[in-house]
Amino acid sequence: METTNSLSKPPDLMQHDDARDESEAALVGGGKLRRVLRKWTEEEIRFLKKHYKRNGRKFVADYLRRTQTSVAGQARQLGVLAEEHRPWTVFEDRYIRKNYGTKKSRSIAHTLRRSVHSVRARASKFKLTREKPKPYSQEERSLVRRLYEQGVSATKIAKQAGFSASALRTRIGRWGFKSSRPWKKQEERFLKKHFHRMTYEELAKALGRTESAVTHYANRHGLKKVLRQGSPANAK
Repeated sequence: METTNSLSKPPDLMQHDDARDESEAALVGGGKLRRVLRKWTEEEIRFLKKHYKRNGRKFVADYLRRTQTSVAGQARQLGVLAEEHRPWTVFEDRYIRKNYGTKKSRSIAHTLRRSVHSVRARASKFKLTREKPKPYSQEERSLVRRLYEQGVSATKIAKQAGFSASALRTRIGRWGFKSSRPWKKQEERFLKKHFHRMTYEELAKALGRTESAVTHYANRHGLKKVLRQGSPANAK
C-alpha cells in the first residue's frame, strides 16, 4: 500500500458520526442500559464491498465508526476477502520481480491494486532489493540541464544519453531543473483525463515529463487527487 489519508464522507454516511462502534445504549425496563445492535445499512455494505479488499478492515472500521470485529464479521458473511487474504497470482509475482528494482512501490501497488505495505512484504519474501542509481558525473549533469532547459523531454534525453528515463526524471526533479517546454493541448487533455486514475509517476512517464512538472501543473490548475490509505496511487 503509505501516511494515513482520509476520504470525504458522503451525506448518507454522516448519520453514523456520533454512533459508537456497532451498538448503541438504549433504556429498557427498570431504567437499565443495554446494548442494541446497530444494523448494517445498504450504504455501509456498499462502502465495505468497495474498500475492504484494497484498504483493509481497519480503514473501513474507522470510516464507518464500527469495530474491526464487526467489519470482519460482516465481510465474511458477504464473502469479501481482505487484501491480505487475496492470493497472489503468477502475473503479480512476475510483475514484482521484474519491476521492484526500478519502479516505486506505490506505482507497483497502483498497478496491481494492492497496498504499498503488501507489495513491500511480497518483495521482501522474494528478497528483492532496490537498485542504487549510478551517480551522474558533472559533465552528464551539465548536459542534462542544458538539454532540459532547452525544452528537450526527459525521455529523449535519457534515450540519447543511455540513462534510465524514470531515474532521470526523478533526478531532474531533485536537481530543480526547469524546462522551457510549454504544455501542449493534447498533454493537458491527457493529464486531466487520466489524473485520478494514474499515479504522478505514471503520468510523468506517459508525458515524458518529471513528476515535479506534473505536480506543479496540477497545483496551478487546481487538480487534486483523492487520497486513499495504502494506495500512492495517486496519490503521491
